Amino acid sequence: MQKYYWHDDLFPNMKALETIKAYFSLGRLHLAPFTSFCAVLGGCTSRGTDILEIILIFVIGIFVHSFAYSAYDLGALSMHQRATALEKMRSPLRSGKVTAKGAFVYSSLSLVCAVLISLFSFRENRVTSTFLLILCISILLIHSIYTRQKRFFVDFAVPVAVSFSVLYGAEASGGITELTFALLPLVFLSSAFVIYENNLENVETDRYDSTLTLPVLLGYRTWQALSRKNPTFIYGLVLKITFLAFCIGVILSIRLPEFTSVFFTFGILTQIYTIYLLEGRHNKKSILKLKLVNESTTFILLSSIVISVIGFPIWLAITTLPLLWVGLFSYTYHKYDWHGNRGLFAHL
Repeated sequence: MQKYYWHDDLFPNMKALETIKAYFSLGRLHLAPFTSFCAVLGGCTSRGTDILEIILIFVIGIFVHSFAYSAYDLGALSMHQRATALEKMRSPLRSGKVTAKGAFVYSSLSLVCAVLISLFSFRENRVTSTFLLILCISILLIHSIYTRQKRFFVDFAVPVAVSFSVLYGAEASGGITELTFALLPLVFLSSAFVIYENNLENVETDRYDSTLTLPVLLGYRTWQALSRKNPTFIYGLVLKITFLAFCIGVILSIRLPEFTSVFFTFGILTQIYTIYLLEGRHNKKSILKLKLVNESTTFILLSSIVISVIGFPIWLAITTLPLLWVGLFSYTYHKYDWHGNRGLFAHL
């Protein structure tokens, strides 16, 4: 008879490297820097920006990201039972590579590490900043376990949580400033559009699982073309126009020459191009192209708002790191992207 060990529930009969890959995939660690990036941006807008504190905020963001995604997958276990064979292959929980107990331990450890680092690592504002962090985590937790059938919350919970992460980064790094409040609506709107892209891609699965995203509520189907009269297209258009309007508002209210230059030479054109890509009938390839163009260009535009505060070399470092991280995980470590395709740009 095979001997049973306590860790058998956490690590099924797998090689060590495959187990590590499964848990990295469960926490979506390939995308973690982009989540941390919003909190880091908030830290860069504070009164007393310190490099060590920015690094700590980045690490905390990694743990919060891991917690959020693993908790989300745990909350979706009822849907996992109805998953297709392809979805089971892609998901560590659905495929059995990670057990529910293992996912719970992984999620709990990520949560504890984030809170403890926040509570004991910063010189000032540690209580108020940790409160903002817990508030952000609470929103993500409610989103994970309770709100799949709640209208609008499923679309806006994550953008609200990401906005609180900006406040957290600023408060932890020295204090909230006028620039922090200027950044908030831009982060909220850009995050809402990212969620909108994901909901467009998964609209049929969401409809099958009764997840009330806005594309589902607005009656969008994958075989439909997004025209200018389509309410789903109009919603995405409103998000982008509002984002551009707030960018102009920031330029008019705060003197930010670097952000102004980037916005008028790069930002407007790329945002209009994103709207152009949004129109029409979509498949996996077109949605992937839309996401890559929107998220990379908006990422650069948002980050340029802090160049005048932290200087060009540090700005270049914090914008390059997420791209290098994705490349490291997708190519060097996995040799495939996280959906089993060779390379991130295989579909383009």
